[in-house]
Amino acid sequence: MDARSGPAAHPERERPRRTARRITLTAIVLILGAAAYSMLWGRLAPFSPFVAGFERRESLQAIVYFHKGVPIPGPDIVDRLVERVEAWHGLKFGAKPQILICRTDREYRRITGRQARFVAFPVQGRLYVSARALRDAGEGRIHLEVYLAHELSHVLLYRNMSLWRALSYPGWLLEGIAVRSSGQLGVDGYYSKEATFEAIRKGYFVLPDDWGTILEKQKKSIRDLPLENKMWFIYAEFGCLVDRLLEIYGRDRFSRFLRATLTERDIPEAFRRVFGLDYEEFLRTFRTGPP
Repeated sequence: MDARSGPAAHPERERPRRTARRITLTAIVLILGAAAYSMLWGRLAPFSPFVAGFERRESLQAIVYFHKGVPIPGPDIVDRLVERVEAWHGLKFGAKPQILICRTDREYRRITGRQARFVAFPVQGRLYVSARALRDAGEGRIHLEVYLAHELSHVLLYRNMSLWRALSYPGWLLEGIAVRSSGQLGVDGYYSKEATFEAIRKGYFVLPDDWGTILEKQKKSIRDLPLENKMWFIYAEFGCLVDRLLEIYGRDRFSRFLRATLTERDIPEAFRRVFGLDYEEFLRTFRTGPP
């Protein structure tokens, strides 16, 4: 065979192949680099096994990540909150909950993509605290411990369920438990129990299932509720739903229901089995006011 007919004799054929390989390799490097950045400092950071860019303080009950110069709650406060949250729910975190306190609102948005002051994520069970939350707490606009207890409730439930269950867990129940367990009714603008039922008597009410889940969007009834500070009312309503269950059926039966919801998707069936009452009937009687 003529040597000129071999691969070396046709460099014009090899150039496109080498160019394609370089382009593919560059694309792979860029994709891996972007994923690594996101896992450490971007939107995937809440799910990463690593925490980058923060100082670390570990106490008996929790791990707090922070930046030098940023005010953070003392370890005794955090440990007391963790113990209180576990006691109320009758559950354990398993591993120490992680609280990450951001230096700036920009950092908070870069990592979480959220506007709310606080956000809890499943998988690693991390709670992020925004710079705005610290400012508001420092200026007396919010009670930081109440909000931390609220978010730690989310983290605790996430730690006791699978990722899929976390994605499909009823949002109304997640928030209702957090509001009731943290003592948030009537605090920092949230409706008190009395104010909630007064609003319900005036015709304001949100069907709990309309709140949705992480995977399911909130329904139009949530967006169109004609109240100026509707989130304060909605969260309070959900807290009052949980409060009613505790008042009527007691802590033990509510705990049985709560544990069932961590694994079971059919909430009405779990409700009927534990409380001996139809879920829809419970909602109808709830709207008539306190028992």
